[in-house]
Amino acid sequence: MAKLLPPEVESRLLKALSLNNPDDAIAVMREHEPGWGIGKPGDAFGMPFDPALFRFIMLADPPQIERFKPEQRKQLRIAAVMQHFIGDQRGSEKWLPQDVAWVYRDEPLTAVRMCYFWARSVQDVILAKSLGHTRKRVLGEGQKGDRRYARCPHCTTLRERGFIGIDEEFEQGIKFPPFRGCTLAKYACRCILEFAESGTGSPLAA
Repeated sequence: MAKLLPPEVESRLLKALSLNNPDDAIAVMREHEPGWGIGKPGDAFGMPFDPALFRFIMLADPPQIERFKPEQRKQLRIAAVMQHFIGDQRGSEKWLPQDVAWVYRDEPLTAVRMCYFWARSVQDVILAKSLGHTRKRVLGEGQKGDRRYARCPHCTTLRERGFIGIDEEFEQGIKFPPFRGCTLAKYACRCILEFAESGTGSPLAA
């Protein structure tokens, strides 16, 4: 579960992230909480935090942040790290870039979520490749009927294209979610991919 940090730890963590040094940030977390991000023997559910995801978020480049300046993009990534690993969702607003004219009310939250979803998609593709999958498509159903995971019309269209090569682009420059045309801004349209081996008819979701 995410937790708030002592001010001095938060300050050191933010300094490391502002220098684009996620490894130093991870070291700060482990100094504060020994064993942070290290799985325990017999832990069937893996690590409580994922240092690899931590690093990927700091590289996130979803199309939803294209309009921002480089320093603003970095601040959005920092906010995504702080939100998903450190603090609560609304609490992360204090880490958002301050010199931005937001297009709509939920844009800050959406942009932060898209950074997180971009990082998760990178992990999904890496895992799929390691398992020998060579094709991908947009997953057709939401998760347990949860409307927050519903496909938006744009992603439904991508789904209808069927399977494509795992390294092919769904749209120009976009090989995995989030997509440029996603319209469910309130929930960041979490378009999960499913994967299949070449020539198989039973796809496996990552």
